[in-house]
Amino acid sequence: MKDTDPLLIDTGRGFSVFYNNRHLYSPEEPEKRAIIRSNRTELQSDTLYILSSPLLFYGVKEIISRIPSDSHIICFEYSDTLYRLSKQIIPDYFINSNICSFVNSTDPKDIYLTIEELGIWNFRRVKALNLTGGYSLHASEYKNILINVDIYIQEYWKNRMTLIHMGPLWIKNIFLNLYKINKNKNLTINKHPSTECPVLVTGAGESIESSIDFIKEKREFIKILAVDTSVSVLLENGILPDYIIAVDAQIYNFYDFMETKNKEIPLFFDITGYTGIPAVMKGSLFPFISNFANTKLLERLENYKLLPVELPALGSVGLSAIYLALKITSNKVLYTGLDFAYKIGKSHANGSPRNLTELAVTNRLNPMEQPGIYYARPLINNKGKKGTDCITDLILASYAELMNNNFRDTERLFDIGTTGLHSGGKLIETANLSFNKKCTKNTSIESDNTTIKVNKFLEFTKNELTLINNLYESVYKYLSGESKDKKEVMVLLKEADYIYLHFPDKNPEPALDPGFLKRILVSCGYYINILKRYT
Repeated sequence: MKDTDPLLIDTGRGFSVFYNNRHLYSPEEPEKRAIIRSNRTELQSDTLYILSSPLLFYGVKEIISRIPSDSHIICFEYSDTLYRLSKQIIPDYFINSNICSFVNSTDPKDIYLTIEELGIWNFRRVKALNLTGGYSLHASEYKNILINVDIYIQEYWKNRMTLIHMGPLWIKNIFLNLYKINKNKNLTINKHPSTECPVLVTGAGESIESSIDFIKEKREFIKILAVDTSVSVLLENGILPDYIIAVDAQIYNFYDFMETKNKEIPLFFDITGYTGIPAVMKGSLFPFISNFANTKLLERLENYKLLPVELPALGSVGLSAIYLALKITSNKVLYTGLDFAYKIGKSHANGSPRNLTELAVTNRLNPMEQPGIYYARPLINNKGKKGTDCITDLILASYAELMNNNFRDTERLFDIGTTGLHSGGKLIETANLSFNKKCTKNTSIESDNTTIKVNKFLEFTKNELTLINNLYESVYKYLSGESKDKKEVMVLLKEADYIYLHFPDKNPEPALDPGFLKRILVSCGYYINILKRYT
């Protein structure tokens, strides 16, 4: 017998599976032991259970009989040989159950697709179900899949919470930013600069302070893409960045631009961001949009050729800056100041708006090292670069993890910072970097010469206003009993999905219950008032 051929062995008390010179169930009481293990498993609501290597499905029936109806079991098998064995004997109770799925793949993307089909909003957490010895054959692979699925679900909920909080402001800013772009007759929306030079991304973490001398020394050989909060740090040190990036939707982001008056610095800006920032910039404007939600609104903007360059929603301006830098150059991308950690009493680098604000209000009765500010979030002691200790919090640590997940395999990304968490890219000493070609002032422009035309923008906003008015009227008639046309209401709800993107319902899909529809009327009124300004 070959190691690759599983063998069913009759123990007299049920069949066991012998594979790769080991029993994958108990050789004495295979079914009974699996059932005992399954009965000891604590089962929770709103949970996705990952059952690795189900083999003969011993204990699964008992799990199904106890599992809450709002939880689900996904099975998969890493070994092709063992997968074929399980598929041959998969029991009817599993096939007929609406809380069980068998995925013919161990690719996380295929598992993600299954989760999306089930409705990812149904699950708050992911748990492992290990009922067989098949798990031990590929334990590290199964563990990694579980970790990836857990990250996927947690990222959904973090994004969902952000959307609930920020959704209406993002949509409002999109309309206003497009209106202002429309007024700028010379601004194209599908262009971004490109350069052959290395690009340095600067954040406002403490590590930027130790990089200032290097930046000054190599200034002629690099392009600088400054995260908004780092602009004043650079300017205070006599360094003018080549580009700035801004994504925040709230007005407090405006303070990062107090020192840019009369300076012609090109700006990358998210059209979901605060609308006052592009208005005060003298340099070239490069709009983009972070794909914050799967909404029909973005599809219609695309159809009208009003949608600027799309970036993935990365959750942090620093991550967006890294992504853009990798897009605008094929050369090295360096970064500093993206620490995702801080010292108690100093959250940002010297010269940053936060640092200057803290200095401005500091006195004997109000010291700069105010513990209340820094202990507002639970702190985490973590190992930073080169094994040094550093302090972070749950949110900053999640950004570092997200950056690692997105960019750790990028060969031309280098971290020259000396403090904080390692967050992707290769750690490198500035002494090991050499450049031999000076950058030119001008960069080439990649553009399809798409401009926002006045008539297109007005046509779009008029059609949006008509859509929202029709939705309001249809919902009102349905609620009042004047109409019973459910289909019309649902069609309009799905077309105007941004109306309820921010609703805090567990299931984000539209519904016809009165409570949901009454909130739709209120939300329609909000967006009607906004759209009237631009029609």
